[in-house]
Amino acid sequence: MGILERSDVGLGVVYEQFMLNRLLERTVKRFCIKNAVEAPIFGMAGLTGINSMALPGLGVEVTLVDSDRGRLEDAETAWSMAGKKARFVLSETPEPLPFADSEFGLAYNFAALWHLEDPGRMVREMARVSSDAVLICMPNPWNPLFQLRKLAGRLPANHGWADMKRVEAALSDAGFPRVEAGVLDIPPWPDTVVALKDILPGSKKEKTWRWSMLDYYCGKAPLLKENVLGYSFIEDSPLPPGIKSFWAHHFYIIGREKNAAFTGR
Repeated sequence: MGILERSDVGLGVVYEQFMLNRLLERTVKRFCIKNAVEAPIFGMAGLTGINSMALPGLGVEVTLVDSDRGRLEDAETAWSMAGKKARFVLSETPEPLPFADSEFGLAYNFAALWHLEDPGRMVREMARVSSDAVLICMPNPWNPLFQLRKLAGRLPANHGWADMKRVEAALSDAGFPRVEAGVLDIPPWPDTVVALKDILPGSKKEKTWRWSMLDYYCGKAPLLKENVLGYSFIEDSPLPPGIKSFWAHHFYIIGREKNAAFTGR
């Protein structure tokens, strides 16, 4: 299966990616980020390696790190197809990271920690290579489907890291106390990762009901963002945080280097 075919991952994943883009854009502008590293690049469902594709348009130099050559090569191919530039780094293990101290303004990953053998070490490494901010996103344990998957034994071994307080404590211990935390990815549907072609193969809508961020970045789906944001009415509503936290698919924490000058919203 080619990259273009694999990039059709369904509305849920594409919505998730646009919500991550909004968070990244806000973080980049808040902390005046000029370069960023995503390490590791796996975690989000769908095509690996495209989480950071919006960053070059914000003036950010991007470095992508992974320990799997195949995933990294897929990412490099996707970026080339979209006409975007990044640095791709193959690391023998997810951590330690092969970079100098404070080499990047931002270090981040999305839903990656619980796939690692030593998530705490990765948090420390992210803090070490960042001069300013660390952003970590993880699945929201309060979501009902998260709990069902947990009961069914369908979560990664280190699912205990899907815990905001635990991530916050790890960041604080690494010298990056929390400056912002919240939830994101709050669509009206449950936390599912299914493309229509996988539910109704051969249906009339299979060819038109296509949801691909790679199409968007390649300029083949100019209305994709507008169509997807039409489903953000819960995300953007004034509902109390407690209600949003119950339905959100992910949470995030931003840690700031404790000696850095504070930048307001």
